[in-house]
Amino acid sequence: MRVNPFDQDAIMLAPHQARALLRSTGFKIADTNYLFVFPRLLAWFRRLEPYMFRIPIGAQYLVVARKPQE
Repeated sequence: MRVNPFDQDAIMLAPHQARALLRSTGFKIADTNYLFVFPRLLAWFRRLEPYMFRIPIGAQYLVVARKPQE
């Protein structure tokens, strides 16, 4: 975030904060995945990342949420 101009005013949220915000607005959390574990220096290990998406490490995360049907 510190090197991208479009992220200049972004506020970082921890995964638990993002899930709490989604829940507070009525969404149901379906999944949380963690992405981009290894930096370029360790690029050889990136082939392991698809198997590590549940481990809470990595540079980014993805929260999948669904709005309940009314």
